[in-house]
Amino acid sequence: QGHNVFLFSLTFGISVVVVACPCALGLATPTAIMVGTGVGATNGVLIKGGDALEKACHVSCLVFDKTGTLTLGLPSVVDSLHLHPYMKEEECAVLAATAESSSEHPLARAILKYARDVLFGKVRDDSQVTFDTPEEVDILPGFGVICTVKGAAHAEHMARINLTPGSRNARNMRVCIGNRKLMQSEGVRPPESADLWMKDQEEGGRTAVMFAVDGAVASIFAIADPLKPEARGVVEHLQAMGIACAMASGDNWRTAQAIGRDVGISDIHAGISPGEKVDVIKEMQRKNVSVGMVGDGVNDSPALVASDVGIALGSGTDIAVEAADYVLMRDNLEDVLMAVDLSKATMRRIKQNYVWAMVYNIVCIPLAGGALFPSTHLQLPPWVAGGAMALSSVTVVASSLLLKLYQRPVLTQ
Repeated sequence: QGHNVFLFSLTFGISVVVVACPCALGLATPTAIMVGTGVGATNGVLIKGGDALEKACHVSCLVFDKTGTLTLGLPSVVDSLHLHPYMKEEECAVLAATAESSSEHPLARAILKYARDVLFGKVRDDSQVTFDTPEEVDILPGFGVICTVKGAAHAEHMARINLTPGSRNARNMRVCIGNRKLMQSEGVRPPESADLWMKDQEEGGRTAVMFAVDGAVASIFAIADPLKPEARGVVEHLQAMGIACAMASGDNWRTAQAIGRDVGISDIHAGISPGEKVDVIKEMQRKNVSVGMVGDGVNDSPALVASDVGIALGSGTDIAVEAADYVLMRDNLEDVLMAVDLSKATMRRIKQNYVWAMVYNIVCIPLAGGALFPSTHLQLPPWVAGGAMALSSVTVVASSLLLKLYQRPVLTQ
C-alpha cells in the first residue's frame, strides 16, 4: 500500500543486493590467518603465510633431524682412541682441529673444543687459541672433511705451541676426518680392535669420528650430544595426535637407533646424505603421506624445501631458516607441537567463520527477497539489511579474534 509496483520491487531488490554483500565471506580467511600468525609470533613461532598454516594442518608424518634437533646440539668429545705410531695425541688433536676449522658442523666444534682442552686445559674463551688454515679443503656434507696440511706451516705452528711434531719431515699431509663412509671412499680401514671400540661407543648413542693422516687412522673420537629433555614427550604427544614420527640422520645406524630408542622413534633413516634425506621425503610423498621436516642445519635445507612443511629451529643456520615455512625462535621442541596445534586451531576457526557467513546468507537473502512476505507480510527493509550485513562482518572478525584465547598444548610429565 502506498507504493507502485516498481518501487515495491525495487525495495526488495536493494535489500537483496545489500544483504548479499560477501564481506563476511571475504573476511573469514584473512582475519583468522592474521590472528593465528600473530598468536604464533607471540609464542615464538613465526609462520610464513597462510599456505604454511593449511599444509601443517594436514601433516601426517614429521621427520626429525638428529643433531641439534632431537639433541641439544652441544656435542662434546667424551672419549678418544689414539692409534698413530709416532704422532702424539696432542699433535693428532691439532691436525684434527686444523681440518675441522673450516667446517660449521656441530661435531666440528666439538673437535675444536677438545683440541683446545687437550692442549691448554679448560678455557672459557675459545678465541684464545687458533689453528692453522688448511689448504685444498673439500667439505663433504654428511661425510666429513678432506684437506691438505702444509708440513712447513704445521711445524711452525707446533713450535709456537711448544710441541714437537712427530715427523721431522716438512712434508705435506693429506688429512681426512669424518665417518665410515668417508674413510671407505678414501680406502682407509681401522684396525679390528678400533672397529670394536667404535661399535661399543655407537651402541651407547655416541658418534664415532675417525681421523686419518696419509691413509692411516690416527685417532678416533667418541662424541656425545645429550637429548633435549622434552624430546621424548613431544614425540609421544605427536603420536597421540595421530602424527607419525621418523628420524633422518647422517649418523651411523647404531647411534641413530640408540637415540631413536630413547625418544620413542622406530622409523629411522641413518647414514644418509642431505640428498638422500630428500629421497626419503619424496618416497613418503609418493605414498600420499603429507610430510613435515624438522631441522636446523645446512644439511637439512634441501629436505626442508622438499617437504610439504619445513620447520626450522631459530638457533639453526640462516640457510635452514630461509628454507623453512615455520621458524621456531626458541630452541625447544615443544614449539613443534604448538606449530601443528595452532595450525589446526586456525583452520577450524576459518571453517567456523565460513559457517557463520553462509548461515547468515542462507537466512537473510530469502528474507530480503520477500520469501515470507506473501504469508506473513514480513519485509527486510534496506537499512535493516545493511545492519545485518555489517553485523555478519563483525561476527566473523570477533570469531577470528577468539583465537587470541588459544592455549598452547602442555606436555604431560
